[in-house]
Amino acid sequence: MNDNGITCGVHYEAAHLHEVYKINNTNCPLSEKKSLETVSIPFHEGLTIKDIMFIIKVISQYNEDR
Repeated sequence: MNDNGITCGVHYEAAHLHEVYKINNTNCPLSEKKSLETVSIPFHEGLTIKDIMFIIKVISQYNEDR
């Protein structure tokens, strides 16, 4: 995504990994896996239809390559 000028990143870290939620070394492997696989893409009122279509195209190409 970044190679195509689309800023993205990890949106949420698994909650149980945050210090405030750590309780007895909770183990949540699915939550941890999903937090590594889920990204945030641009989503704001400043996006044009052209921007949105480009983001969709890049994501679609990525999914086809997998």
